[in-house]
Amino acid sequence: MAAYPDAELEALMSDLESDLVERKESAADGRKIRRNVCAFANDLPGNGRPGVVLVGVRDDGSGASLPIDDALLTGLANIRVEGAISPLPSQETHDSPIIVRPLHNPETAAPVPTATCPSDRTSEA
Repeated sequence: MAAYPDAELEALMSDLESDLVERKESAADGRKIRRNVCAFANDLPGNGRPGVVLVGVRDDGSGASLPIDDALLTGLANIRVEGAISPLPSQETHDSPIIVRPLHNPETAAPVPTATCPSDRTSEA
């Protein structure tokens, strides 16, 4: 699957949120971002296209003036590998959105396990 070109990402910023696009004004709520990554990885609607989490974008599509620094980019990139989502989805982190590729390959019939996040699992206390 090819990444979205910059022009298409800009269009997604001003379009409505959908089963492919989620906006987050900040990266403060990592739990919600992980849930979005998990949902995009599962691709239940069968889009066969990467889902995009636009971090630093308000719900109206305007920029939230979020400073993009190494700590932010590292934190976003670590969402994939921190062990909270299983199996690991394919994820790209840029100085703009997070792009999450679906776990399944629509070109093959090979089954892939459903991605799960800790908040999706029940815990026994």
